[in-house]
Amino acid sequence: MILILLAAAAVISLFFSHILHYPEHDWEGNPFAGREIRCALNIGRFDDSTRILITGYNYALLKEFAHQIGSTATILPARDRSANLLDSLRAGALDILVLPCKRGLPAPEGTLASIPIDSLSVWLVGKDDLHGLRDINAWLKSYAKSPLHAKMERTYIQALYDPFQLVETGRTRKELSPYDSLYKAYAPSLGWDWRMLAALSFKESKFRLDAHSHMNAFGLMQVGESTAAKYGLEDQLEPEGNIRTGVKYLSFLQGVFAKRLPEGASSDLTKFVLAAYNGGEGRLLDCIDFAKQLNVYDSTWACLQNLPEIAQMSHVQTDSLDLRKYNLSQIAGYVGDVLDTYAAFRTICP
Repeated sequence: MILILLAAAAVISLFFSHILHYPEHDWEGNPFAGREIRCALNIGRFDDSTRILITGYNYALLKEFAHQIGSTATILPARDRSANLLDSLRAGALDILVLPCKRGLPAPEGTLASIPIDSLSVWLVGKDDLHGLRDINAWLKSYAKSPLHAKMERTYIQALYDPFQLVETGRTRKELSPYDSLYKAYAPSLGWDWRMLAALSFKESKFRLDAHSHMNAFGLMQVGESTAAKYGLEDQLEPEGNIRTGVKYLSFLQGVFAKRLPEGASSDLTKFVLAAYNGGEGRLLDCIDFAKQLNVYDSTWACLQNLPEIAQMSHVQTDSLDLRKYNLSQIAGYVGDVLDTYAAFRTICP
């Protein structure tokens, strides 16, 4: 695991050193320099289009801005609470607030807005932070002139949104997401092709850092609160931590279900793991026990996938299990979607 972490750190460093590199700038006197910068992202529904990963884009830019001025950035997701966030910015509890760019509208009262970032977003600072705004604008102008700006634009603004359409049109891509290096670093610990891990992540979040479900799962891998607590994940937006935590849970699931499958049944093991990632291992284990009671369990995913029909046809007297509550058809659809996306990813990014 240490080697994996080092590899991940290396690829992240390599990614940013190539993607976000700008001419030197004199940051002396910058009010943000040498300290923690407190930031919040409130892109909200503007990030609903999976073609534009605005949150991920600004997350990467804020991290790089902080790095270049010798600071660190703590970045919080905050959907649809702009009034509270503006109060925090005005009071000095926040240093930078990222909002969608709305042409023709002035900055909210008590704030100053940066130049627009690709006509998508702006960074707000407090009304008295003229020096900070000046340096932010200088940095953003430098970034806009960078020859690598096109790379960021292609990766985040022209994001992958319909892999099946690309397959139909015969188009290929050199990358699937801004986070390919992380999928490549962590997938080997599962024995997976990195595109399988990317397919699972795409199914969960469409590669959106700020994806959040009604079950309080969040981030690229839609990590639940209990899983985050178990594996020590604190920053729900941070891509590497979210993927690492998701992979730890996947590894745990592999251990659980490997004990219940014949050795070498890797294809079925992957399907059980994907199903449990979506529905929870307890639900799948209950269904396995029920299939055993019906004397129909054959250690295959197909057995569980077809369990509702098998149970209806069975005349075996057994303790009843209300399969309607287990949503096996929904879970089976989820597994199929991930596998179909994986097949598409293999074609798109061979």
